[in-house]
This record gives sequence, structure tokens and C-alpha cells, in this order.
Amino acid sequence: SHTEEILDEFICLGETFSIGNSNYESTGNYSDLLTASNGCDSTVYLNLIVGEHSYTTLEQEICEGESYTFNGIELTNTGLYEQQEVASNGCDSIVNLFLTVLQNENSSLEVSICEGESYTLGTATYSVEGNFEELFIASNGCDSLVELVLTIAPNFTEVKNEQICEGESYEINNMTFTATGYYEIFIEGNNSCDSIIFLDLVTYANENF
Repeated sequence: SHTEEILDEFICLGETFSIGNSNYESTGNYSDLLTASNGCDSTVYLNLIVGEHSYTTLEQEICEGESYTFNGIELTNTGLYEQQEVASNGCDSIVNLFLTVLQNENSSLEVSICEGESYTLGTATYSVEGNFEELFIASNGCDSLVELVLTIAPNFTEVKNEQICEGESYEINNMTFTATGYYEIFIEGNNSCDSIIFLDLVTYANENF
């Protein structure tokens, strides 16, 4: 006698389902006439569904010294990584990760200030000589370490005791003095710091005989 059979089947993309000499790999409804071992015909009706694999792409950035956990592995290097699992439909679920490791930035500053001054870097203010480090966030979101080498140049002070005769003059730093007095003269030194000269000038009167 002639028999009929209905099959509901599911395969994943790239696989095939065979009935007799027929191979199917696309979603659809098919029928095949088969001859059984007893010489009778058998019709097989196939309802085939082909499931898609799922593909996901991830882009992730981390900073130097950090790690990113993917597929149970701690990753620390720039590269392309793949994770393959079985999705809920029974087909492959493939995740591609593009991981970029951003570099931390290091820089140094050499600064000289005058005695009595201070220098501000970030939120810290320094007024003594030394090497200091300040940590900032760079434009790429990673650490930016700045090393400050701070030196302090001294101010210069000098006292001059000078005498001149009436009618003469004493000149210093393009300034001319003729009268007895005590003067403070500010001069910018070679190191751009203040130089102060204290001038004690005595003017003697000429004597007429």
C-alpha cells in the first residue's frame, strides 16, 4: 500500500537535509516519492526550516595596564578575537571582538621659578625644589603622567656704599643719582629673577678757600 509521512525539520545554514537521493538546504516545503523495500511507494512531505547563524561585532578600548574579559580569558593586547557558542535556535552564535589597547601618556616639565614664587601643576602648588609627579586623564581617557622638575633661582641682593663730590653724579642701571640718600634699585637679573641693589650714596660739598 502507499504510505505518506510528514517531516518537520530544522537545520542551520550551511547544513543539508537528505531524503533518499534528494538534498535540501533552503527553507521550504518539499515532497519526495520513495520506494520501500517491499516495492511499495512512500511519499515524504518535508517542512524544512533553515536557521541563520548570528554574528555580533564588538569594539572595545582599554588603557595600557588594564584587561578585558572575553570568552573567559583576560585580554591585554590589541587584536581581533572570536567567540563561538550555540545560540538559542541551535545554530552558531559568533561574536567578533576588536580590542584596542590605548597607550598611557608620559611627559616631563623642567621649570625654574624665582625665590619666593610658586608653580601650580593641576591642583598642586609647589614652592620648593624637587621632582614631582602629577596624574591626569589624557584626551584618550587613559592616564597622563607628568613629571615636574622644579628648580628655584635665587634673587640677588647687593649693597653699594658710594661717595661723590658735589656736582658729580653716580649712575647705575641707567639711573643717575646726585644727592645723598639711601636708594633701592630693582634690576632684572640674568635668571629673570629680581636683583635689588641698595645704594648708600654720600655727596660731599666742595670747599671754597
